[in-house]
Amino acid sequence: MYAAIFDRIMYDDPFAKESVVGSLYFGAQTITTIGYGDWQPTNAKPDRVFRMKAASVPLMLLGATVFGIAVGFFVNTFATTEV
Repeated sequence: MYAAIFDRIMYDDPFAKESVVGSLYFGAQTITTIGYGDWQPTNAKPDRVFRMKAASVPLMLLGATVFGIAVGFFVNTFATTEV
């Protein structure tokens, strides 16, 4: 919700493709706890920034999934081990 409001303010067009991808991008950053960071592209062309954001959303979700599976296996190992 916050990401959609943020993009609405930044782009002033709720139906622009940049707004939708931006919302998914900021939402994925929030859900996966990657964070927003201090580094932003300053001289990149807008279409390149759009492609970078669109490509990074599935990668963030994939990384969070792999991390969750690894933690699950690790915890399962300790949960099933008899002491």
